[in-house]
Amino acid sequence: LPDLDAGRLHRLIRSSDLAVCFNAAEDTGDGQTEECPICFYFYPSLNRSKCCGKGICTGNFPCSHAFSFSNTAILHY
Repeated sequence: LPDLDAGRLHRLIRSSDLAVCFNAAEDTGDGQTEECPICFYFYPSLNRSKCCGKGICTGNFPCSHAFSFSNTAILHY
């Protein structure tokens, strides 16, 4: 997440406003069960959008238009 400084990112994760940054997997064989609809990688946990409840990985979550650091966003894709 190059647009967020490390300290802010750490605080957001510790306060549960952002899901933990996990390494991406290309398939579900590594116990990664949720697929990000933007990057199509699998993760054990995703952030959720307000509008449709879709999961979004932490790497793509701040890119959503209405990101408010509340662990939810409104998708505009």
